[in-house]
Amino acid sequence: NNEMQIMIDTGAQNSFVHERNLTLNDKFKSSTIPQQKFYMADGLTSFIVTGTVTLNIFIGDILTSILAYVTKNLCADL
Repeated sequence: NNEMQIMIDTGAQNSFVHERNLTLNDKFKSSTIPQQKFYMADGLTSFIVTGTVTLNIFIGDILTSILAYVTKNLCADL
């Protein structure tokens, strides 16, 4: 288990994780997918997704699993 800061957007349709965060723990295994292009909320700024990963997240005492897209760049560094 690794503790890290995350930003949760409860209104987002998709979840994203920077590939750098996956290298912090060998237990994270992402599945490679054909590259997909996503757009930021401004509708102009794009970024590439290269895989998916299932993340198990504790919020307080509650464990939840989410499917996140893996990317090399995000608009916010935490």
